Amino acid sequence: MRIIKGVVLTLVLLAAASGQVPCPTGPLSEEQLTTLVKGKVAEVRVRQFIASCGLKFVADGGAVRRLKAAGATTAELEALRRAKRPLSAGPLVVNGVSMEFVPIPAGEFVMGSESGEALKRMSERVDEAQARFADVKAHYGANHPEYRKAAAQVAEARRLLDSGDSDEKPVHRVRITKAFEMGKYEVTQAQWEAVMGSNPSYFEGADRPVELVNWNDAQGFLLKLNARNDGYRYRLPAEAEWEYAARAGTTGDNAGDLDGVAWYRDNSKNQTHPVGQKQANAWGLHDMQGNVWEWCQDWYDGNYYRNSPAEDPQGPSSGRLRVLRGGSWVVVTRSVRVADRGRGYPDNRYVDNGFRCVRERFP
Repeated sequence: MRIIKGVVLTLVLLAAASGQVPCPTGPLSEEQLTTLVKGKVAEVRVRQFIASCGLKFVADGGAVRRLKAAGATTAELEALRRAKRPLSAGPLVVNGVSMEFVPIPAGEFVMGSESGEALKRMSERVDEAQARFADVKAHYGANHPEYRKAAAQVAEARRLLDSGDSDEKPVHRVRITKAFEMGKYEVTQAQWEAVMGSNPSYFEGADRPVELVNWNDAQGFLLKLNARNDGYRYRLPAEAEWEYAARAGTTGDNAGDLDGVAWYRDNSKNQTHPVGQKQANAWGLHDMQGNVWEWCQDWYDGNYYRNSPAEDPQGPSSGRLRVLRGGSWVVVTRSVRVADRGRGYPDNRYVDNGFRCVRERFP
């Protein structure tokens, strides 16, 4: 009977991988997975089948031992471990409140200002400011307050053009060597309250991101998650992990149409919004741009990119400021770019600062 089931499942796998039959629903049992591992099916089709069906399986821990006992070879198990897109083991539930995680594969990307688009926009801003300055001068003269205001705008535009985004340079390649899981959404007020028992936010709403939390507050939240001892370590993302996940394989300033993916000054109506209302990026993450700034684990250093390691950079060993990423509901277009680097004192709280979690299994 077991052999017949295996043959049938292998045939289903081949058909499903080619799109001929619908995928089954529910978790993939260890018996089924053993059949897939030991079957004469190309490993890539196993992956496509499991991923397309959304079946939940993580090949580690006790499952690995049982699969080995069932006859799976070391090479076969290692192939499962090294899936290009690992599968999430499911949501975290605390006091009845769920927190979803999205699997992020290991890989390489280009970190930092991706093109000359930002400089081009700043150059255009200088031109616009200079044109307005000439118009104000012609109409009001040099002693009018509007003249001084226009002159200040020109000076500021030139300053931005001259300085550019120096802390985003040099553009460099980074390799993230280990897959991890990242929160599908920014941590919400409902999730914060389920863990911490209170809600510090100004813009109240269970599905809105928690704000008015500083870096130290986020560490307290993570400490309580880790105290559950559920087999995962919860932490803030490293800055490089954050940008890698935000880009999701894209290049340029934004990982999609900006109004489609982000709440920022031009469309937010001066407030946060419930998470997940904007489009997800290519890896299924929402609100990576806009809504609230997100704390990262790293210390901030404006010159760090000049000497950061090519693999899994973790930021400077010390500092005064912590990195913030993604921009928020209150900032302009330039500050919600995926390369933009924010920073803040770890004990300061702002109405547009929040965070999202990363989780990884213990070895």
